[in-house]
Amino acid sequence: MAKDVNIHIKAQGTEKGSSKVLPVKANPGNVIKLHVGGGAMGSPLAHENEAPFPESLAEFFIRSFCPPGGIVADPFIGSGTVAAVAIKTGSKFLGVDIRESQVELALQRVNQTKEQFALFPEAS
Repeated sequence: MAKDVNIHIKAQGTEKGSSKVLPVKANPGNVIKLHVGGGAMGSPLAHENEAPFPESLAEFFIRSFCPPGGIVADPFIGSGTVAAVAIKTGSKFLGVDIRESQVELALQRVNQTKEQFALFPEAS
């Protein structure tokens, strides 16, 4: 069963007197509403990791803070959710994990996502 989750985010650099102000379109506010659980994670592989999160959460941050075609870094790649969303949004990604099992899981997810989003699938 999916449930709603609200996440509060404080944008840094927006205090009075700061020269850094996030664009209106890139900063939709400080509450992210999304569904978690109940098949809302985006891939069954997400549940192979002990800390899965929905693709919509990664998509929010990638679209908000990564320029088009930019590079997304994920220092704890786990099941590859961030990498999968980077592929889907046209961004590049760099993912690392200390556990080889998680790197293998992320590679599996990346390969599935690439196959799913390939414009010209490889000929058999």
